[in-house]
Amino acid sequence: MHVIKALGLEESIKAVAAYPSGIATRNYATGDINFESLFDEDFEKRFGAPFCSFHRADLHAVLAGEAQKNTKIEFRLAHKLVAIKARGNEVVLHFENNKTFCSTCVIGADGIHSVVKHYCHGPAQTRFTGHVAYRGMVPSCAMRSEVLENKFNIWVGPGKHVVAYPVRRGELINYVALVEEDGWRDESWTTLVPTNSLTDSFKDWSPTVQTLISSGRNQEVYKWALLGREPLTSWSTENVTLLGDAAHPMVPYLAQGAVMALEDSWVLATCLAETNSIHNGLKRYEE
Repeated sequence: MHVIKALGLEESIKAVAAYPSGIATRNYATGDINFESLFDEDFEKRFGAPFCSFHRADLHAVLAGEAQKNTKIEFRLAHKLVAIKARGNEVVLHFENNKTFCSTCVIGADGIHSVVKHYCHGPAQTRFTGHVAYRGMVPSCAMRSEVLENKFNIWVGPGKHVVAYPVRRGELINYVALVEEDGWRDESWTTLVPTNSLTDSFKDWSPTVQTLISSGRNQEVYKWALLGREPLTSWSTENVTLLGDAAHPMVPYLAQGAVMALEDSWVLATCLAETNSIHNGLKRYEE
């Protein structure tokens, strides 16, 4: 939120945010609270901002809408990067649609399978963590308030846990079910599976968890494997660097991946603005 404030987007974000009242870990079967911490005035005073949760599409819309107001920023969609080549002091980007683009500075924010990372550091094998995540959305009206409190709820059980929290002004509930599961290696966020893929796995869990799973919009959930990678010794070359999961992939257990990418971006922009060369800016960014 400090980056959002610094960008002048606090009011725009507040318009699409949800505000859970706290975080609660719960017994997987009974739903009884094992631990609870409130997102109250003391929390906001300690961290300098309230705890907000967003639908990722809403956050993207706010950021993209602000960027489009800047005439120096140009969006080019439908360009899948396939290769990068050095040419003197420039870097040439090659795209799947046979188009190219030259630049004196390239920032790769292209995820754990980063093409930019491959250019900087060569191939690196991703590692399957043994955990698979299923995520879905449920209209809040499908969950009575006495059944699902307005909190960041986490049900913890043997080999599994489920997280649920409000997004989009509280109109939707986002849930993620994380399961120890072998045989799935697809990291895509767009692989759909039917909700009955989960019902058997959670048949002995709290009725609230079962209602969440069965109430998913379109009776579908998204499934992706959680992957890791050994830390890189550096992120940058003379004029190319990485941020977010391309630089330091992380599993979602602390729900900080998108936040880290935002903070990376702010620090990187500051370093480039305050130094006299791209190379020095990227070096300071890593430091």
